[in-house]
Order: sequence, then structure tokens, then C-alpha cells
Amino acid sequence: MPPGRRVLLGRTRAFLLAAIAAFFVAPLAGWAQESRTLVVTKSGYYWLTQDAAGVPSLVKIERVIKLDEPPPTDPTDPTLTDRAKAILQAARAVTEPKRAETARMLAVEYRAVVRQVTAGQLVTQPLILLAAREAADRVLSQQQAPEQWKGVRQVITDQWTALVQEGASDGDFAKLLVEVAEGLEASTR
Repeated sequence: MPPGRRVLLGRTRAFLLAAIAAFFVAPLAGWAQESRTLVVTKSGYYWLTQDAAGVPSLVKIERVIKLDEPPPTDPTDPTLTDRAKAILQAARAVTEPKRAETARMLAVEYRAVVRQVTAGQLVTQPLILLAAREAADRVLSQQQAPEQWKGVRQVITDQWTALVQEGASDGDFAKLLVEVAEGLEASTR
């Protein structure tokens, strides 16, 4: 094994041992038994949990929203569609203190819905709409900002309604959600 690899594994082991030790020491320090420790490794993010018998286990976190990474879309990109530009304009008008963070979170959720459509997990317009609405509701509730984002949601509703009236396909609704995500991402710059 190369020397650099051994050091990396040693650090990973040390981190895991520290996390496991913290997990067992935490209850002694008066913390709640339900407390969980976040374990970050090169292979992913995990919760260190303990079952009723006291046996520790790692539970992989499937979805991680990294707010410190730049969004993939450049707001000066001339390829933004008219729909994305309308979302961009509406999102920039939001007067919420955590506007950029909320916009990124919404974009992540809308892209997750698009992945479900692409994978064939959401196959009708009503199901796509329901998934998108629930995702947005979840984010806005968490951010305590549903009122501030009503204007953006109205723009999305207007665009969605226009597609319904045109008899659009599921792919068209997925494309709209991509454009919504692009507009939201662009609004954060």
C-alpha cells in the first residue's frame, strides 16, 4: 500500500473512532439518547445511530444538499429560456433574508422531481405536479417563507397551466421544471 494511502486510511479510521466515541460519550454528557452524529467520508454521508439494544450502525444519507457549491447555471448565460428568465426575475424580487439559500434548495428539489420523471417513477402530469408542489412546500415550510415565494409560485403555475392547455407531454413538464431550476439558480448570483 502506498504511504499516502495509509495516512488517508489512518485519518479516516481516526475520524470514525472519534465519531463512535462521541456517540457513546454523548449520552453520558446529558444529551438525548436520540441524538445522531453525522459521519462524512469519501464514500458519502452517514448518520451514526444506535438501536434499542445499543448497537451502533451507519445509515447512509441518500440526498445531501450542498449549499456551499455554486449552482451549475451561469446567470449571464444567453441560453436561459424565456420561462427560466421569468423565474429568475420573480425569484430576484423575493424579499426573504435567506432568498439565495431557499432558491438553491428549491432548484435541487425540482431537479430531483425531474430525475423521477426521467426514471419513469412519475408518469402523469398530475403526479409530476403533486411531487413538485410537495417538494416546494417542504422547502418553503422549512425555510419559513411560503408567503414570500408566492410570486415565484404564481409564475410557475402560469407556465404549468399554459403547458396543460397545449396538451404537453410528461417530458415537457420535466423540461419546465429544469427551466424553473435554472431560473432559481441564476437568481442566486
